[in-house]
Amino acid sequence: MKCKLVLVGLYILLVGFQVFCEGEDDGQEYCQYDYFKLVLRWPNSYCKTNPCRRTVPQHFTIHGLWPQRKDGTDLTYCPTTEILTNAILNSFRDGLLKYWPDLSTNNFEDSKSLWIYQWEKHGTCSSSKFKAQEYIERAILRTETNDALSMLRKAGIQPYGASYSTSRIQKAIKDVTPLMQA
Repeated sequence: MKCKLVLVGLYILLVGFQVFCEGEDDGQEYCQYDYFKLVLRWPNSYCKTNPCRRTVPQHFTIHGLWPQRKDGTDLTYCPTTEILTNAILNSFRDGLLKYWPDLSTNNFEDSKSLWIYQWEKHGTCSSSKFKAQEYIERAILRTETNDALSMLRKAGIQPYGASYSTSRIQKAIKDVTPLMQA
């Protein structure tokens, strides 16, 4: 099957990256996880089906960082007292705007609802090990150090014009992130 790189963002959204494995057994089944899935999106593809601001980044951006179980179970909305505060978001302003932007607005204050939503839905399930600040920091750091566009370019896959097989795109990513499930 052939697909254009502009659609690879949708693929990564579905498969994600497992760029690091961490977890702990604290005896509470609802918050046990085996690894994180770093889910990235290609803004141009996302904006074909969603309303977006006038200009969007020309690199992969974070959709979310999701604690997962080895069986593929998504963990969501876990009970916690940990809160993602404005102070935390403000301290990561530059990184959030670059690596985890809200594609519908350029306004930092308006974008906070996106990050709070992702924290409440997914981040809370890692709160037994990571505070909200560490969760945001890890998402940004993992994206910064695992540049998906560079990975694809190194494999000869360019973002515009040509079509590439799904297996070629998967191989290019898997070769650099061996923990990624095929």
